[in-house]
Amino acid sequence: MKKTIPVLAISLSIVLCLSFGLAILFQSLPKQTFKPTTCLTDAIDETMSMRDISISYEAACVAVLAESSYKRELGGQATATSLGSGVCVASIDYQTSTGYKVAKGSYFVTNYHVIKYAVDTDFTSTFDTQISIVFDDGSDNIYPASLLWSSRELDMAILFCNRPIDGLHYVKMKDRTIACEENERLRRDDVFTQGTPLDLSFLNTYAEGYVSNSKTMASSTGKKFYYKGSTDAIVGTANKSAISGNYFETTVEENIYDDLIMLNLDITNGNSGGGLFDSKGYLVGLTTLGLDHEGTNGAAMNFAVPIYPAATILDRLIEINENSSNQKIYSYQNLGLSVFDATMAYSAVEHHNNTNNPFYYVDGQIVQNSEKNKLNFTKSGVYVYKNDKTSALSFLPQGAIITKVANSQGESEIKDRNDLIYFLLNCKKDENISITYYKSTTSLFETVAKDIVL
Repeated sequence: MKKTIPVLAISLSIVLCLSFGLAILFQSLPKQTFKPTTCLTDAIDETMSMRDISISYEAACVAVLAESSYKRELGGQATATSLGSGVCVASIDYQTSTGYKVAKGSYFVTNYHVIKYAVDTDFTSTFDTQISIVFDDGSDNIYPASLLWSSRELDMAILFCNRPIDGLHYVKMKDRTIACEENERLRRDDVFTQGTPLDLSFLNTYAEGYVSNSKTMASSTGKKFYYKGSTDAIVGTANKSAISGNYFETTVEENIYDDLIMLNLDITNGNSGGGLFDSKGYLVGLTTLGLDHEGTNGAAMNFAVPIYPAATILDRLIEINENSSNQKIYSYQNLGLSVFDATMAYSAVEHHNNTNNPFYYVDGQIVQNSEKNKLNFTKSGVYVYKNDKTSALSFLPQGAIITKVANSQGESEIKDRNDLIYFLLNCKKDENISITYYKSTTSLFETVAKDIVL
């Protein structure tokens, strides 16, 4: 016991010294101090031209970098970088529809394809990846960002940056394409975009034009696909570096765009994910893709995706991220489904060469060609070709065609994949929903309605 008291005294002294030292150390470290931000759209008046608005919007438009680094087989490091654009849609003091105020950082929208190399499992399983925000603040600062939500089908992503960015502010989104009133719908409206074409030296480059066509239309993008064939199976990947030995190469439909805004406006590589703004400064879409000049005989045909998805889920996503909300953003994928519609079925490519097992590439997956998986599509709606039976939608059989849905906001027809995606984005946890679908019984179709709770 006599030896215990001095030992305790020495131990306590050490602990106190360490605590005091650590307190001084932490006080000397730079603290992350977030300044209140403002909504730039609220400051716009009727006398301002689109060019005037674009100047003020330099405080909300950013470049987005996605980087993948990997080791070469013969040694050394290689880095692949994807450059795109983005827009800040919420930051400190932004208030959600329920009254919650943003307190932890900033939120940005961009295209999914801009950041896919940093989030696609084909790459993240092999490479070291990261996403960064570049803001035109006169410095060389690059701010790390994380992915909160994305949709390959809608080509949209929402990023979060938990670092103070001095001078950054945000803009308002407005749906003028999908679920808007008819008098609000984009027609031949004047619009402008602000983005980062080609490289970072062109950050905040302005271009103006007008909407050529905002009717529902479909387009597609292709990508190289690498696969190995055998008598038993096909193993495919978008990343040929992950395939050992010999492989075959083909081109497949990467994505089908069901809803697009056609633009008479100049964009190029790097503009992807940049804001498309109307003459009042509302963010109405993201500039996304253009058709090849050879395919259009030299005409510039460029397109944007509507901002509707991001505007629909942003507030809930903020509260999930910052306020431990138990809400969920639903998609058919996280409900265990793989689906396609008529447009996707007609666009899917069937491959026979170099393999004993012909396959389709549809909805981002390989579908083996068999009687069970034939892409025959005879009815309007969304066809379920796979269900992992892990969600409230486990009752849907393979081959079911979803034609109608309903929730607290009303009933909607399901004509294509995007209709189903938009419906699910509007659904909330524990909400009652109804699904009507065709169920194949021998050569007949039986209509079934099912009420469930998500």
